[in-house]
Amino acid sequence: MLQSIDEVWTVVGQTEVVWNNLNPHFTRTFVVDYEFEVVQRLRFEVYDVDRADEPLRNLLGSVHMTVGNIAGSRGQTLEQPIGGGSDGRVGGANCGTLRVRLEEIKMPQDTLILALRGLNLQRVPTWFGLGSKAPTTFVAVSRLDQTGTDRVVVARSGEVRHDRSPVWPKMEITIHKLCHGDMSRPFRIEIYRYKRSGNHILLSTQEVTFAQLLQQQQQQ
Repeated sequence: MLQSIDEVWTVVGQTEVVWNNLNPHFTRTFVVDYEFEVVQRLRFEVYDVDRADEPLRNLLGSVHMTVGNIAGSRGQTLEQPIGGGSDGRVGGANCGTLRVRLEEIKMPQDTLILALRGLNLQRVPTWFGLGSKAPTTFVAVSRLDQTGTDRVVVARSGEVRHDRSPVWPKMEITIHKLCHGDMSRPFRIEIYRYKRSGNHILLSTQEVTFAQLLQQQQQQ
């Protein structure tokens, strides 16, 4: 994401890479100071990458918005077609669309560190059903947006390969991002079996609140 400051485009940040997925949900967010009555231009560039260490050069397209456009949209969510890629495509069905959601935050922010592990996950069949193996899994954390209609993925762990009792990498999430600072607002923890195709398989789901986690910690 880039922001225009004094007619100069400046990089604000870059999301994580979502591999082999035509409908990616990016969990990394960016903080932009809102200036009333000032046109704050944003540009989002979408790239296709084949390796984690690959430089950004295969531009699929870009989207131009303003902070005011997003803030004034229904549910503070704006969706626009991606166009103008380096391969000559001009948006539309071939390039897809980009959905951007804006939420007001208050500083300072407390942070939650989620440390999760699984126990005795079910084995999965190998090719042609000749045997079974421990699954490769990851965890996703999501909540409903401010309108209560769309589910937003706020954190995603790395994958743990071939382990029936995995200890997933810790996830650090601000309390605002997790539940808008409302400790009684539920969020969802989902365990997925990882698939290289991007069609990950949901294994388990559980809804919990920050207040419940605090209570459980105090009882230990």
